Amino acid sequence: MVLNQRQIRWSIFLSKFDFWIFFRQGIISGKLDILSRRSNYKSNKTADNKAIFSENNFCLATSENIKELINAQKKDSFCRNTILKIKENSNNK
Repeated sequence: MVLNQRQIRWSIFLSKFDFWIFFRQGIISGKLDILSRRSNYKSNKTADNKAIFSENNFCLATSENIKELINAQKKDSFCRNTILKIKENSNNK
């Protein structure tokens, strides 16, 4: 995966949060997509694209993978105990 400097800064900042990002085609967003395609927003600079992360550091998470993971966690005693402790701690606050 190749990230430019701006994407690297966002990656570092967003790594502090727990969230999911899903791709949504621009055509689905309609008018919102027009703003990102305005010609006067295009930069004359070429992006300094350097690979800083190996492709081996990424994985593709699909809903099937997530379902399998959830089912495996339900069967794993360590995961079940950890989830129970987290729930107990959140209820005690």
